[in-house]
Amino acid sequence: SSLFKDFVISNYANLNKICKNDEFILKDMYPIFNQIVKKKLTNLNDIIKFTKDNKVNVRNGNELLYKEFKKYEREYDLKDFEVMQTLYEQAKKMAEVESKKIIKTIDKHSGYTYEWLDATNIDNYFLGNKVGCCARINGFGEGVLRESVLNSEVSNLVIKNPQCKIVGKCTAYYNRSKKYILFNTAEVLQSRLINTKQIYEALKRAVKDQVEVLNKDDILVKIIAIGLRNNDLISEIDVNPTFPLLENRSFDGMFDGVPNFYEGDANDPMYGQHTLWEANRQYKKDWLAKRGYK
Repeated sequence: SSLFKDFVISNYANLNKICKNDEFILKDMYPIFNQIVKKKLTNLNDIIKFTKDNKVNVRNGNELLYKEFKKYEREYDLKDFEVMQTLYEQAKKMAEVESKKIIKTIDKHSGYTYEWLDATNIDNYFLGNKVGCCARINGFGEGVLRESVLNSEVSNLVIKNPQCKIVGKCTAYYNRSKKYILFNTAEVLQSRLINTKQIYEALKRAVKDQVEVLNKDDILVKIIAIGLRNNDLISEIDVNPTFPLLENRSFDGMFDGVPNFYEGDANDPMYGQHTLWEANRQYKKDWLAKRGYK
């Protein structure tokens, strides 16, 4: 950053002496320089001590996580990265023993496309930064992030623009016993360059493809809906709120260091949910006919 560059230039002589004895001091200082600025540290000795006390410890296997973290480091403290590392390691262990219940279907379209993120995909940890929502470490929706990587019934669906940049995100909960999928809501990067109609079309393709694969041999999903509160695609949805509400996951987490009880955006009776797909009587009849049942 320009602030770090200015700091190095103005302290070059003293830093040059220090770095002869400790060649990594600048390398360690750069990732936490925003914290140094926040704390208003100006004395070089205090800055050096703070740097050594807060040196980034990237554990083996977390290098790519840290590489992505550095893109957004001004929005986090190092303790947030420690939380991410632990969560990432837990997610990798979970993925070794249990796969996601929602299937990773393939979007064959060009332009705006969808992708289901598996538990070990690093993008899961930065969706709040990428689309401007609260699903981030130490954010109001931290519980959504945690569930999406640690719970096999919860998955993040992302929408990418033609340049393969993530511009939209929906977190889906699949209740296998009651045979429904509920998207918490839709969150979209706020920009005049974003085509919300194309994002909604990609979402509908994801729904259609998921229905086809889950219901190939048995009807494993009967209804797919989305919450309407804080829904950034509301202008594209032919809103017809459905009741009673499908039960959502509990997305409890932490916010500002204290427990945060958050049920998401799909269970607000003031807004309701919108049905994206439902297995009506004709669907069931056709499904049976294709499989040779009368």
